[in-house]
Amino acid sequence: MNNLLPNLTKFLASSGVASRRKAAELIKEGAVTVNGTMITDPSHKIGPDDVVRYQDRIVKKLEHTYVLLNKPTGYITSKGDEHARHIVFDLLPKNLQTGLFPVGRLDRDTTGLLLITNDGDLALRLSHPRYSVAKVYCATLREALTPLDMEKLRKGVRLRDGFIKPDRIAIVARSRGYQVIVHLHSGKKHVVRRIFAHLEYHVTELDRVGYAGLSKRGLPCGQWRFLSSAEIDMLKNYHLRKPAQTAAPHRIKSNKTNKNINLGF
Repeated sequence: MNNLLPNLTKFLASSGVASRRKAAELIKEGAVTVNGTMITDPSHKIGPDDVVRYQDRIVKKLEHTYVLLNKPTGYITSKGDEHARHIVFDLLPKNLQTGLFPVGRLDRDTTGLLLITNDGDLALRLSHPRYSVAKVYCATLREALTPLDMEKLRKGVRLRDGFIKPDRIAIVARSRGYQVIVHLHSGKKHVVRRIFAHLEYHVTELDRVGYAGLSKRGLPCGQWRFLSSAEIDMLKNYHLRKPAQTAAPHRIKSNKTNKNINLGF
């Protein structure tokens, strides 16, 4: 039974006190007490009746909140900005602007799905490379992608920080080759823009349409919604899913084959 109890580090992180790493440091520094006794062991187990204090206040387990935002262009994925630029939290009501944080980042000029929560454990799992979180992007190019370059991308390209091979890639029907759907698991910075730049294509617009099985379908740009209980369960069990699984399917036609294909958004 004791193995099912959370350790002190995890308890502090899930309560919004700090990240797991910082929480472990606070414990070792003697800043946390359990039932009036200083505890310096981060692995100390916390029972349901234990009273945990940090900075003379009782630490209570947070009710977790999960928000899905369809980020518009021109917004910074940050809690604040020293240059007074728009931040994603400006799009949320006041009661959701404190205590929550974004999972991962989207560039200022990139639009699309952004998960915002106070669930530190979930955020850590989704951010960790070993869980290979699936992402789906729609990239709008300045010029049409040629069949030869499409084949190069399907085989993968070598960037300065490693080899990148998309899981799937396809031209959006009726886009004349200017819009391309890219499925990948890589968390490398600016990776979608860079794989096209590697072949001398310029991405004019980039939209994340799928993330960890979540879809932006029905969520207008600049709007947000709470995740459903089914979506929350899906994310918490995401590490159990097969890598090939992505967002809920949406069928469009490929210009190359003129057949319906599942692009996963």
